[in-house]
Amino acid sequence: MSRPPRTTAGFIVETVTLVGVVIAGAWLLDKLWIWLGWKPWLVCSALALTQDFVGQALALIIVCVGVIMFALSGFRNAGYLTLIVGGIMLSQFPGVFAHYLGASCTP
Repeated sequence: MSRPPRTTAGFIVETVTLVGVVIAGAWLLDKLWIWLGWKPWLVCSALALTQDFVGQALALIIVCVGVIMFALSGFRNAGYLTLIVGGIMLSQFPGVFAHYLGASCTP
């Protein structure tokens, strides 16, 4: 049985899902630690890691590859335009997702 071909939109969705699972899991563990009477720290650590790695490094690489490939395709392939827009959205996801979870971390 063969897998369907990978798409650029699917890559962005899988990356955002992975980031969301990491941050949500850290948030749930922090809620458990608060319930046990310990000081929570995992959400802020996970946010710093995902913002540095995903929000800056990976998103920049995705946007750059999207711009280069979109230009090389003669500005015709919408899949590469999806990479550009998805990379920009991915760069903002960790901070926005944490805001909606109610996490507030000060550096």
